[in-house]
Amino acid sequence: MSSADDTRPKRDPLADHILALCGEKGSIRPEDAARSYFEMYRRPKDRDEDWRRYMVPVKQQMVALARQGLVDITRKGEVQDPDDFKGLVRIRLATGERPAPKASDRDDDGEDDAED
Repeated sequence: MSSADDTRPKRDPLADHILALCGEKGSIRPEDAARSYFEMYRRPKDRDEDWRRYMVPVKQQMVALARQGLVDITRKGEVQDPDDFKGLVRIRLATGERPAPKASDRDDDGEDDAED
């Protein structure tokens, strides 16, 4: 009773949920994944704001999936480095784009300004 799926390492259910949402909606906010996952497992005593407890795990899974090349983390439409991003981001299925270089990585010595 063996199948090809048995040889794959099992992925975290939250990671699978993130991938499913991205496949369904195109791109999502980490908050969307946390809220949706919370609603799936919500108990009667849970408060409306309890979805927030899933934000850190969502971000951890988002980074892990990006490192595996399964998703892109984007900010203002540009792919971000999963090890160095900040601010409001979105998650989408990987497109193969490379992260944009950071401003600090560019060779900008400031001498190209013309004086009047």
